[in-house]
Amino acid sequence: MHYAFLGSPVPAAVLLIAACSSAFAAVTLPALFSDHMVLQCDKPIPIWGSATPGEKVQVLLADRRAETAADVDGKWRVDLAPLPAGGPFTLTVKGRNTVKVADVLVGEVWVCSGQSNMEWPVSRALNATNEIAQADHPSIRLFIVRRHAAETPQEQCVGQWRVCSPKTVPGFSAVGYFFGRDVHGKTGAPVGLIEAAWSATALEVWTDSETVRDNGAFSEYRAWWGRTLEIYKARASASLEVYKRDAEEWPKRAAEAKAKGEPPPPKPLPPLPDYCYPSRLFNGMIFPLVPFAIRGVIWYQGEANTARADDYRRCFPAMIRGWRRLWKQGDFPFLFVQLANFGPQAPDPGPSAWAALRDAQRDALQVPHTGMAVAIDVGLADNVHPPNKQEVGRRLALLALNKVYGHNVPCMGPFYRA
Repeated sequence: MHYAFLGSPVPAAVLLIAACSSAFAAVTLPALFSDHMVLQCDKPIPIWGSATPGEKVQVLLADRRAETAADVDGKWRVDLAPLPAGGPFTLTVKGRNTVKVADVLVGEVWVCSGQSNMEWPVSRALNATNEIAQADHPSIRLFIVRRHAAETPQEQCVGQWRVCSPKTVPGFSAVGYFFGRDVHGKTGAPVGLIEAAWSATALEVWTDSETVRDNGAFSEYRAWWGRTLEIYKARASASLEVYKRDAEEWPKRAAEAKAKGEPPPPKPLPPLPDYCYPSRLFNGMIFPLVPFAIRGVIWYQGEANTARADDYRRCFPAMIRGWRRLWKQGDFPFLFVQLANFGPQAPDPGPSAWAALRDAQRDALQVPHTGMAVAIDVGLADNVHPPNKQEVGRRLALLALNKVYGHNVPCMGPFYRA
């Protein structure tokens, strides 16, 4: 991304004064609008940023252009007319200064979100060495949203678009990459993949606060969360340092209580991490992406919710609707992975929390424009992170090719009927 001030060269001292003045703010763009980005094809293209209040802003891309003015808070947005897949282009934004974003492609943009199995990198996938060596795909672009839990919705995220190559792919989501590689291979269109994932996280932290607060589907969860907070208020330490001290002292205190014939004190709990609180990952990692134009979402999550499958059955559809409501791009495709096989097989199978969660995931197919990639046959009994991410990505891609891109390909196996 390149910045230039209009007119003749400006002395450094003048630039310093201008930079320090509260009366002037350069036109800026969020991190999503940076060199090597992909913009969604065949849809209106929202572009937004900040400037001095009232400042006129002009946006140019290919043969599309639009003008607006920053509002009283210094925010501005334009919506460019749709473009077909193609590029590269240069995105130019002009105000008192000029911003140029180079090597912009127009194609298919997908958000890749969830917990650890979505975050699991290509470097730890099956046959990683060969996969990385063959990952030379200049028309696939990768963006990783830096982990951030926030109490309130954030306008900015931290990340950088990178051209897919053996140097850039190892740390990217394996499921996301293999999905995008197949979509690109079958459609020929450029593909932009935005990874926003965090290991060991529950559905509720990815759900917007309005949905958690007002949607009846979350009533039991809200009660459970309230009880959890009360426990932590009573037993959690104020900081990790205090917790470590308390944990070291607890065995001695428990032994002293036992010697006196008294019950031992409750074992201390560490502070509850920010990423455990409802909506905080939505606020910090998903909300900053809105209203970036996307084709859809792929989702791999559920392991952290296996103890509360009944909640998941109600809350997962509500989360999907909440994302769509805030994005305001209609019922965009939401394709998800059903949990893989994990854990030893019981000699006398009884109720299974993982099976109940899989059934809750299946129920979400009642939500329009969703699809489910079955993964039970690619799991491992002793590994919650099965390395065969190629097959998971392929099955998600088959769903997209069939349901989104109109290809006549089989996209799912048989479904349980009775």
